Amino acid sequence: MVSGSDTQAISAATGFVHRLMMRPLSALMVATVLAFVVRGLLVGPAAPPYAYLVVIVLAAISGVLFSKLELSLRQLRGLELTMFATITLHVVAVSHLRLSLEAATGQSGFVYSALAVSVFSMILLMPVYAIFIPNTWQRCAVVTLPMALAPLVAPLLMRGTAPEATGLLVQALDSARLSDLVLLSLVGWVVAVMGAGVIGRFRAATFEARQSNLYDLQERIGKGGMGEVWRAQHQTLARPAAIKIIRPDLIANGDADSARLAIRRFEREAQATASLHSPNTVAVYDFGTTEDGTFYYVMEYLEGIDLESLVKRFGPLPAGRAVYLLKQVCASLADAHANGLVHRDIKPSNIVACRQGLLYDFAKVVDFGLVKEEKPREELTRLTMDGMATGIPGYMAPEMAVGGSGIGPATDIYSLGCVAFWLLTGRLVFEHDNPMATIVDHVKTEPQAPSRCTELPVPAALDEIVLRCLRKSPAERVASMTELSATLDSVTTDQGWDGQAAESWWRLHRPLEAAVLARAS
Repeated sequence: MVSGSDTQAISAATGFVHRLMMRPLSALMVATVLAFVVRGLLVGPAAPPYAYLVVIVLAAISGVLFSKLELSLRQLRGLELTMFATITLHVVAVSHLRLSLEAATGQSGFVYSALAVSVFSMILLMPVYAIFIPNTWQRCAVVTLPMALAPLVAPLLMRGTAPEATGLLVQALDSARLSDLVLLSLVGWVVAVMGAGVIGRFRAATFEARQSNLYDLQERIGKGGMGEVWRAQHQTLARPAAIKIIRPDLIANGDADSARLAIRRFEREAQATASLHSPNTVAVYDFGTTEDGTFYYVMEYLEGIDLESLVKRFGPLPAGRAVYLLKQVCASLADAHANGLVHRDIKPSNIVACRQGLLYDFAKVVDFGLVKEEKPREELTRLTMDGMATGIPGYMAPEMAVGGSGIGPATDIYSLGCVAFWLLTGRLVFEHDNPMATIVDHVKTEPQAPSRCTELPVPAALDEIVLRCLRKSPAERVASMTELSATLDSVTTDQGWDGQAAESWWRLHRPLEAAVLARAS
């Protein structure tokens, strides 16, 4: 999708990719061992009894991988090691048997050939591991080293069980032949380790090269619990963009169920944002999954400043400017509600005041990561985690704080009331060091009017609108975002605010800080 420098993050192996690669490998191993067993039955010599056990173990592993069972990355790693340990022990056991059989002929050359076959078998197995198992070269080195040593160490274990074979092997292994086997094993091991490193870098390069003619990652501008946001440049259109990438380590380190839900939430965020058409909602250009399991979507890049940073840097806003921005947010959320979506995470940092062409103070709503359908499907209910408090305590509606099922458009209206309070006063509606105390106040305590918490003039009508948005009961709040916008439009302020005033302010202060378009929350 993109090119950039943080290849380690975007090329990390995920449980999804790991399982995808192990499935055909496990089937191939079962077929290979079974083919040798059938060959023994047809032309002899018959396979030893433990060969059937090997087939059963490998078939069981393959069955688990192809099943619908949810497996964590740790469990997949365990299956991987069990699979290759089983094959390695099988090769050693077959080598032991062949050495014993060839020793009966009394020909040292035959004994050497039996040992050489086991060495070549492991030389073939090590690159197979490197090719099919997503890995770092360091881990590949640790896992494949026992494979390289096993055929050479196995004859030492035969001294007590097959001394005649050991004697013939000592006769056959002059310094030249022994060094040949050791060097071949070493070369096979080095090739596997180097191959793992090259393939790892290739997976990262694939992520970059897929759209190297489209987007070039330039700078990471945000990072959080769910993903990373990068500033990027479209190479042919010279258009800036912001690219949100789900963090692979979030998938890799979590259990399979948590990883699946995280991916679905990420997909849901992209799909929800793309379904909206308000100019006051951040636009989504593209969305998809790379071959190595990295999820991404591409958004418009905003030159501006989020409302949290705006107030922290320049202080509370005049009432006219606050109304000017709030009406635009109403337009974005009205579109979302008309499409049956509730944002659930409205807060100043998710609203960006930006420059859009010749327009200034153009509000954009971002981060639909907690979006919820008003009539959710069963799976979506899990994705949005009803019954749990989600969001930021300072902007959390009472119905969200108690984890109830009454979340709807009125929830966003309450949060927007909290945003209005922040813009007018530079304070939260309820301020406590303890987040739980803040949540309790949202549920039980009546808020003060904004005019009582700031030295700037706030019209009584605007006070009333904000307090109505902050009613504890959703039914008592403003009925809709459309109604709220119309009510705000009727407010008369001492100092009005329009496009010309916004342009003058921007030319004076020029807050050209890159907006973080999607918080990874």
